[in-house]
Amino acid sequence: MRQPMTFQQYLAYRKGWPVDCFFEPEELLFSETALAKGLDNLPTTEEWERLKVFLKSLLKPVRILWGAPLLVNSCFRDPEVNELDGGTDTSDHLFQIGGAADLRPLSGTDAAARDLFHRVAENALDAKREPSFDQLILYPERVHVGWRPTGNRKELRRAIKVRKPDGSFEWSWPLVDWEEWKRT
Repeated sequence: MRQPMTFQQYLAYRKGWPVDCFFEPEELLFSETALAKGLDNLPTTEEWERLKVFLKSLLKPVRILWGAPLLVNSCFRDPEVNELDGGTDTSDHLFQIGGAADLRPLSGTDAAARDLFHRVAENALDAKREPSFDQLILYPERVHVGWRPTGNRKELRRAIKVRKPDGSFEWSWPLVDWEEWKRT
C-alpha cells in the first residue's frame, strides 16, 4: 500500500534538496487540483528519490539549455490528484518509474513553447548522444518533458484538442515525425 510521507518527513527531506538545481521542491509538488480539493499531494520516500533523479537527469539540463527560468505547470502527482487531472495510471507524473513535468516559458506564448520543444528535442542528449527524454509533448503554451532511467522511447508528440460528438473536448497526442517537423 502506498504510504505518502508526512509533512514532518517532507520538511526533513527538504533539507537535503540540491541547492544548484533551479527548481524548488514546492514547485514540483504544487497542484492546483490538490489545492482546490484540499489534498496534500505528497510523494512516498521512493517517489521523492525518483523526483531528485529526474531533476538532475532532465529538469536541470533543460533549464540550463533554455537559459532562463521556466514555470512548472505540473510535475509530481499522487494517484488521486493524477486521476482528478485526467492522467492515466501509467503517467510518468506518478514517478513510479521515471518522471514528468509540464514546463512553460515565462512569456507563456505558443511560440516560446515551440522554441523550448525544438531546443530540447535537438539538444537534450545523453553521454551516447541519444535523446535523454522519454516523451516531449508540445501543448499550447507549454511542453511536457518525460524521462525514464532506462528504455526512453524518445517520442515527440503534439497535443491536439479534439471535439467529441457530444460537444466536449479531449486531448489527442499523435506522434510527430521529427524530420518533417523541423521543416515547418
